Amino acid sequence: PTRLLDWSLNPLVAAYFAVEKEHSSDSFIYAYHVGNSLDLDKNTDPFSVHEVSSVYPQHITQRIIAQSGIFTVHPFPYEPLNSDSVKKIVISSGCRRDLKFILYRYGLTRSSLFPGLDGLSEHLEWLRVEKY
Repeated sequence: PTRLLDWSLNPLVAAYFAVEKEHSSDSFIYAYHVGNSLDLDKNTDPFSVHEVSSVYPQHITQRIIAQSGIFTVHPFPYEPLNSDSVKKIVISSGCRRDLKFILYRYGLTRSSLFPGLDGLSEHLEWLRVEKY
C-alpha cells in the first residue's frame, strides 16, 4: 500500500507499460480523471490529505519527463480506488505483441522511457531477442 500512485498523461506510454512484459493474458490501461490538484507548497503533509488528488512532482527527473509522469495521492492507502472516474481499457492477449511493435515504431521503447544505460541495454536486449 502506498499513498502515491504514478500515472502517465500520455496514453501511449500507458499502453507501453500495459504490454511491456510477456504474458498470455489480457492487459489493461486504467484512465482516471482527477478533479483535485494538490498544491505542495501549501500542503506538505501527505497524512493531511482527505481526498484523492493529483500531484505534479516538484523534483523533475528525465524519467518523469520521458514518461509524462504525474502522481495521485491517496488518503487511505489500504482501500482500493473505487471511483466512477476510473475507466478500464482492455488490450486482448492476442493484440499485445503487435501493439508493442506498433509502439516501437512510434518511438516508445524501454530506452526512450528510461533514459540512461539501463534503459538502452534492456531495449537492445529486446531487439536481439525479437530479431526485429
